[in-house]
Amino acid sequence: MTTADFPKEFTRCPTCHGTETVARKACEDEPSVEKGVFVSLGKEIVPITTPSGVIGAGVKCIIVHYDVCWKCGTRYAVKAEKAILPTKPPPVLNINPNSQFKAG
Repeated sequence: MTTADFPKEFTRCPTCHGTETVARKACEDEPSVEKGVFVSLGKEIVPITTPSGVIGAGVKCIIVHYDVCWKCGTRYAVKAEKAILPTKPPPVLNINPNSQFKAG
């Protein structure tokens, strides 16, 4: 896959070729989920950047969404996408050499 191929959606179950998934069925009549919004049961985030390859405050990764086929129950990947996830800056230690607390 090239960058132009992302995001990639897998619209049919690899086992029975069904097109309905558990998450889509569950959210079908849910008013809080807008029509056309992508839903899945789970996500796996895999970094594709070494620590030295971090861009600014982010890490390049692939996000794979998983769901379960409504027809046969097979768990399969329903979408793969590339993303840059923000990283948290390291905590700042406020060390005051004139502090009233002294070791010892």
